[in-house]
Order: sequence, then C-alpha cells, then structure tokens
Amino acid sequence: MLMIGSPGSGKTMLARRMTGILPELSVEDQQAALCIHSVLGENIDGLLAGHRPFRSPHHSISTAGLIGGGRPVHPGEISLAHGGVLFLDELAEFPTGVLQTLRQPIERGYVRIVRVDGAFTFPSRFQLLAASNPCPCGFLGDREVPCRCSAAMVERYRSKLRGPLADRIDMMIDVTRPDPQVIIEGAEGMSSAELRDYVVRGRAFRAWRESRMDDADAEAEDDETRSIDGVVSTFELDDAAEKCVLGLSKRTHLTGRGIVRLVRIARTIADVAESEQVTQDHVLEAAMYQGRRDQ
Repeated sequence: MLMIGSPGSGKTMLARRMTGILPELSVEDQQAALCIHSVLGENIDGLLAGHRPFRSPHHSISTAGLIGGGRPVHPGEISLAHGGVLFLDELAEFPTGVLQTLRQPIERGYVRIVRVDGAFTFPSRFQLLAASNPCPCGFLGDREVPCRCSAAMVERYRSKLRGPLADRIDMMIDVTRPDPQVIIEGAEGMSSAELRDYVVRGRAFRAWRESRMDDADAEAEDDETRSIDGVVSTFELDDAAEKCVLGLSKRTHLTGRGIVRLVRIARTIADVAESEQVTQDHVLEAAMYQGRRDQ
C-alpha cells in the first residue's frame, strides 16, 4: 500500500500501527525471522514475544542494504522484514534502481543472490507499506497551504511513483491532515485491538472458504495470466461483480496482473465482511483504493 499525503498527515504513524493489527507470528515465520535477526546481531526480544518485525530503512540505503549482498553475503532489510512490515518513507526519494529490485521479492517471497562463491536464498515475505508527499513541497491538493511546485516539478516527482513497481502495489490512498480540533479534543477511532479482531475474523473466514476449494482452484489463485472466467470461479464473484470487473478492466486498460490484484482486494474486503461471494460493492470499494494508479 502507498499512502500519499501532505507532511504531518499521519502516514508514518499509521504505518507503525500496522504490526499491531496483524496476528502474532506463526511458529515457522518466527523461527525464520529469529535466524535472520540472529545472523545480523539484531535485537530479538520483540520476535520472542510474538511481535512481527517492522523495518523502516532510510532512503539513502544501497541495493545491498535493502536486498542483501556484500562480502560476506548477508540478508538485507527485506529479509529482516520477513513475516512483518517493510515501510519505505518518502518513497520518491529512493533511487529508482534500488526500488526496482523489489519487484521479484514482492512476487516470489524470497530473494536469490548469486555471487562467484555461490548462490544464496533469503526469505522475504513482507507487507510493503510506502509513503510519499504528493509533490516536492508536499502541499499539492492541500486545502489550506498552496503548492509552490511547477507542473514540470510535479510530473518529474510523480514519475518515480509509476512504472513496474507501482503495478505491484495493490492500494494507493490519499491521507489528509486531520482537523486540529479533533486532535485537541482527543477524538478516538477504532483501537488496534479492535482492528486486529477484524483481521483475525477475516483470515478465519478465508481459511473456511478456501477449505471448500479443490486443489486445482487453489493453484489457479497464483496464476496471474488466467482468464476472467478463472478469476470469477476462484474468487467467487457474483454476476454483478463480474460485469463490474469487466467494465473497469476495459475502461482503465488493466493488465492481467492488474485484474487479479483488483479482485484480490475485493475478495479480501468480502472476507472481512464474511461474505461468501464478492459483490459489486466490494469491487467498487477495491477500485477506489486503486484510484491513483493511473495518475
């Protein structure tokens, strides 16, 4: 997920709360994370307590620092984030070449590094969160502070948020600065514990739903080039949702990967709502979260 908003809108705070709404690490992921952190001498107290790792590297990080490498070869930040969250603040400030190396690990869940002295494979299944200002000055679209950037500056800045990596980011949302009165009065929304309950129930419902699927359908879920019919049968779209997906894919020229990612988000929304079928409302909500993809 990529959050776009003005400075002070709470993007970093929201990202740091993500591990608090996720279930505890499984035993397998915990053991893998402990091994990686131990190799690099990182603190493991949080992992031993069942907390998921949260990594937030600076935008000056090198490719070896993010992906892994060096002499001797060692895991990078994406492997330290295995089972947890990798947060890239100020995404547009990261070197383009460094960001593009994330494409394979995001899709495969591991990174393979080949050197003269051998090949090394490190796990890297993480939740990618990123944050960015809408423009260099940070106030494009702000209701109160005028933007000082030229159109060329904005286009050059946003060009780094597009491309192959952006096509692998499921959701792009706007984050607006909260009303000062709300902050002063201390208005509260849902707590992390309440949100975690939604996540746990949604995962439990998904596990129950997928237990009814045969092995062929389960394998098809990982095929990003299958037909619309395959998407419909695997994710259980109703007729209205199917027509909605077809209409959106034609109007916005979605690729096969884009269609699958749209429906996956809709399927997740339906799971949280404990709905066996994906409806048109679920698809439209999923499309809303992808609103910045073509901007």
